[in-house]
Amino acid sequence: HSVVGLVGTGGMGKTVLAAHMVRMLTTRDVETASHQREAHFDYIIWRSLINAPSLFTIVRNWVQILADAPPTPWPTDINDLLDLLFELLQKKRCLLILDNLESILQEDTHAGYFQDGHENYAVLLRRMGETVHRSCLFFTSRELPIIVSQLERSHPMVWTEYLKGFDTPSGIQLLMAEGLMAPQAELAQLVEGYSGNPLALKLVAETVQYLHGNNVAAFLQDRALIFDDIRTVLDQQFNRLLPLEKEILCWLAIEREPVPLQKLSHNWVQPPPQRKFLEAVRSLQRRGLIEYVTEAMATNGRNGALAGLTPCFTLQNVVMEFVSDQVVERIFSELVNTPIADSQLQHSSVAQFKLNRYGLLKAHSQIYIRDMQVRLLLQPLLRRLLDQRGHTHTVTHLRQWIDYLRREQVGLKGYAGANILHVLLYLDVDLTNWNFSRIYIHQADLRAASMINVDLRGADLTGSTFANMMGSVTALAVSPNGQYLASSSSDGDIFIWHTQDYQIHCLLQGHKHAVNSLCFANDGSILLSGGVDGFIYVWDVASGKLIRSMTNLDK
Repeated sequence: HSVVGLVGTGGMGKTVLAAHMVRMLTTRDVETASHQREAHFDYIIWRSLINAPSLFTIVRNWVQILADAPPTPWPTDINDLLDLLFELLQKKRCLLILDNLESILQEDTHAGYFQDGHENYAVLLRRMGETVHRSCLFFTSRELPIIVSQLERSHPMVWTEYLKGFDTPSGIQLLMAEGLMAPQAELAQLVEGYSGNPLALKLVAETVQYLHGNNVAAFLQDRALIFDDIRTVLDQQFNRLLPLEKEILCWLAIEREPVPLQKLSHNWVQPPPQRKFLEAVRSLQRRGLIEYVTEAMATNGRNGALAGLTPCFTLQNVVMEFVSDQVVERIFSELVNTPIADSQLQHSSVAQFKLNRYGLLKAHSQIYIRDMQVRLLLQPLLRRLLDQRGHTHTVTHLRQWIDYLRREQVGLKGYAGANILHVLLYLDVDLTNWNFSRIYIHQADLRAASMINVDLRGADLTGSTFANMMGSVTALAVSPNGQYLASSSSDGDIFIWHTQDYQIHCLLQGHKHAVNSLCFANDGSILLSGGVDGFIYVWDVASGKLIRSMTNLDK
């Protein structure tokens, strides 16, 4: 290969692997002479880009090492210097290594673009990939440069390897090599919890031994997944992201499981343009921060029903915990530190708050996902609030927030209202006579809430769910296309539900007594219901209208 890239998130061991490769090559650790000739390099030159040297400096250094005699005069133009380098690379077989390539890539933009003043590194990579020579350029990076991604598609001699964490057996071996002794099941939990990240596993082995007396179970119970060293690595990568890329990571952390892009994009109250959304997803892939699931690893619910082969995306466990902490910490800070009594606080400022942009608890998530959202997002926020302000002052402050949203933020769409309402509900606050009028309350889960005398006049409850009052279920039917579920009750009411989000599509009322039979037509457009009152009703599913009724004496 003429260009080889080793790409992965921080702590995956890219530099360690590259150094190991160099040791193997320099000691000729090969089995046969043919392999030896194939692996032989006349020169192996390692350069770190951690301090962002110019390409001119790097290439001049390479030429100094490779040339039998220094050129006279030295070229002053980078293109002339590159011409000289490639003459040497055709004569001599060289392995040129650039470590930490991400140091010269731009921050706060899509992944893979070189910083101002370092764009000519793309010229080097292109010429290495397209020019005939005997050498190889090997680089390590947390992000894949755009130019390499383009070259890979058309040049078979350009190749990139994405480093993932250790599998469970290898991770257990690493933990044991670090001196951590515990039952295999507990060690496996550690490996899976840190997605096999070697740096994280080494740090956790040391922590468990010295702070938890080698008691892995106690450490797992503490759930202290993120150490300062790991946080520093993740902070560096997170701070490089564009705002939309950060939002995608935050929503994937809230989703807690692999989701298709279409479902992910529905989380935005005002979805970003499709083109920018897809660009951000591709950029995160090049950074190695999101995982692409192509098989039916994404399951629909705990029963493991296959969700099909729709491409889904998720986060590594360590990244998910880090991003979750970021979301909770920012929302906590906004709730506590925002001067809501200040008349100068701008409407647009609150609209951009994480409190308003992210919903910590999604009403339409699967039950086990909602449980995780409560345990890993909502409850940590509650603990922070109670630790700082106590129960009484927290409730008083949240009431002030509700008053502020109703008074100053009329028309503000987002998750702020639902987030505050969820916090109040999980604080077991009696909401009787509370005023939530004219507030946007998106995706609030109110199925177990007591809303007696709560003022919701003019409130936008889009996507929110309430308890459904119905008698005992007497019959069930699923439409042939799987889009609708019909259920009937002992009082004669028939509910048709959307299976996608379990929202009620319509309520059918006609039977005077219990319904004991339901049946969809083959195309799902018609529902027939039979009751103990002796009537068969024919319903239009789309509109919920009664088409006709028959008695059991009719033909």
